[in-house]
Amino acid sequence: FDGEGSEHFDRVGRWEHSIATGVAGEMAANRIRYPNVEEVMVAGILHKIGQVVIDIHFHEELTDVIAYARENHTTMLEAERKVLGVGHPRLGGWLAEQWNLPAGITAAISYYHDPFEAPEEYQRLPMLIHVGDVFARTKDMGWTGDEVIPPFQEEAMKELGLEKNDIPGILEELESEMDDADVLLELSDNGEQQE
Repeated sequence: FDGEGSEHFDRVGRWEHSIATGVAGEMAANRIRYPNVEEVMVAGILHKIGQVVIDIHFHEELTDVIAYARENHTTMLEAERKVLGVGHPRLGGWLAEQWNLPAGITAAISYYHDPFEAPEEYQRLPMLIHVGDVFARTKDMGWTGDEVIPPFQEEAMKELGLEKNDIPGILEELESEMDDADVLLELSDNGEQQE
């Protein structure tokens, strides 16, 4: 399949969102001195890998999922569960298990929408990805398929030791980092076109 997706599904935008989630999660991780910041970036990039599975194996149904999310003003996750009977976190978690990814990353992919459902010893990483996802969505970074920001679990912020006054700084830094990333991507695109 090509990189752009259909008129309804923006593959490049999905990856932009995933990168922004990883960057925002990493910023939150740095603030709390999380011991493995690189793990946060990897989990952020992979957190929507279940949508790749849906795109590849259920591409026609994906159009129905997107339409359902838009018509019912609901999240893609809710629309996936309604239309397909399963959501991208579950599919992504299954794929992560098949790839033998570390348990923490698998938990982040599987539970970032509801980090307190993860096994207790792995809850911090899903919390960071939850925070990163909501921050990236708040700043409208990348494509998510819906126009609804999922419920923010303030308890995750509290559990991580993040304060509400940390949010503006993280959002500002996120915007700056993603602007820098956009410049690099544009330079990369220009270089490929000149070859």
